[in-house]
Amino acid sequence: MPDHDAEPLADGFAFLESPRWKAGRLWAADLFAGQIFAFSSTGETELALNASGMPAGLSWNPAERLHVVTADGRLLAESHGHLVELTHRIDRGSARCNEITIDDHGRAFIGLFGLRGGALRCLNPDGSQRTAATDLLLPNGHALTTDGQTLILAESAGQRLTAFHLTSDGELTDRRIWASFGPPATATTLKEAIGQVKVWPDGIALDAAGAIWVANPFGHEVIRVLEGGEVTDRVSTAHLTAYACALGGTDGRTLYICAAPPSVPETTRRTERTGRLLATQVTVPASHHARSERPTG
Repeated sequence: MPDHDAEPLADGFAFLESPRWKAGRLWAADLFAGQIFAFSSTGETELALNASGMPAGLSWNPAERLHVVTADGRLLAESHGHLVELTHRIDRGSARCNEITIDDHGRAFIGLFGLRGGALRCLNPDGSQRTAATDLLLPNGHALTTDGQTLILAESAGQRLTAFHLTSDGELTDRRIWASFGPPATATTLKEAIGQVKVWPDGIALDAAGAIWVANPFGHEVIRVLEGGEVTDRVSTAHLTAYACALGGTDGRTLYICAAPPSVPETTRRTERTGRLLATQVTVPASHHARSERPTG
């Protein structure tokens, strides 16, 4: 498929993040507006939930209940059309939380966004938690493969996608580089690290062929990558930067992209609401269409 552009679908948001296709809708967190939105396949807002603080990631547990992690480590869950705070808090140190993936056993893997101390925390259904992976260079988007046995993670400052085997007891083992886009940053400050990389893998989405769509804000694009690093497709977001993506739609072949103007202060994003939801059609459908058909447990 040749390189092509994404088209505007909805606008008026502060900063959309963590898009997910679920139950016939596209869900996304507006990080700086403190809301969770659910959209129809054509971009109309069908539901809005207020989330105290900054909702940084969303996922669903095996009972199909929406869970939201906030940047300050609180866990929210949907209840009768509202988000309520659960008793569990993520032990995050000085890092902020930024993504969440819940596996078929109800274990939540939550990224701690740190340059040198980046990590993944695992929160068990009983409320106990532990560090599942360390030494991650700004862990960003992550997702489980169709069989539920591999967790793939974007390390933004590492210019790479990193894969782990997820064991039956919830351990992340056999760490390996799934795809590399260049050498990892060696700087100790975020500003310097940004200057050392060309590809900044942010949010990701897996397709049914085993490839991964990667939002690359530095390139104003979303790229489709095979294991090993070959880029097969590029979707341009023009003057906007792409921060996250999801595959969905009725046939799983719509690529949704959360985008916004680059280099805008947080306060300006809150007031001017220049964030947008973009979309384009792709050939290979989402992996979750296949994953939803397999038994859980």
